[in-house]
Amino acid sequence: MTGLDVKIARIKVGLKGYQLVQMVGINADVMSKIENNRIKPNPELLNKIKDVIYTYALEQAQGNVHKNTVRM
Repeated sequence: MTGLDVKIARIKVGLKGYQLVQMVGINADVMSKIENNRIKPNPELLNKIKDVIYTYALEQAQGNVHKNTVRM
C-alpha cells in the first residue's frame, strides 16, 4: 500500500485528514508525508492506519459513526 493508496482510502470512506491523524495518534505532518509518498511508514504504523480506515468504514456502513469518533 502506497501513501497515495492511504489518501484515496481515507477520502473514499469520508475521513478528513485531521480525523485520521487523531485516531492513529500521529503528527499531521507525518501523515502528509506518508500520503504524498515522501516517507514510507513502518509496517506497524501502516497496519494501524489501515485498521483505523477499515474500522471507520465498517462503523459508517453500520451507521455507528458520529462526527469525529470511531470505536477502536
